[in-house]
Amino acid sequence: MGLTKPLLIEEEDPRKVHFNSLSDYFHQELSKTGVTRLLLWQEYIREYPQGFQYSRFCELLQLHIRLNDAVMHFVHQPATLLEVDFAGDMLHYVDASTGE
Repeated sequence: MGLTKPLLIEEEDPRKVHFNSLSDYFHQELSKTGVTRLLLWQEYIREYPQGFQYSRFCELLQLHIRLNDAVMHFVHQPATLLEVDFAGDMLHYVDASTGE
């Protein structure tokens, strides 16, 4: 009768606890130009060598992103409401009649 190592519940897994503590940082870094999942994983595994391998890292990161980037679907009748989403720099305009 051999001794077997008991399975850890994933929430008690120290690797998962460590990953969860960094998941917001990973999500924020991914929004920066030139930052990839591979670069983040390399940084993660350098600091925590016993951490998750790349495929599991990507899977957990995707789960975190999916949970935190909630999307809401709006149903509306065409031409009854104007919705504008400004992204980037503030809009500037000049009134041609007054020059302001």
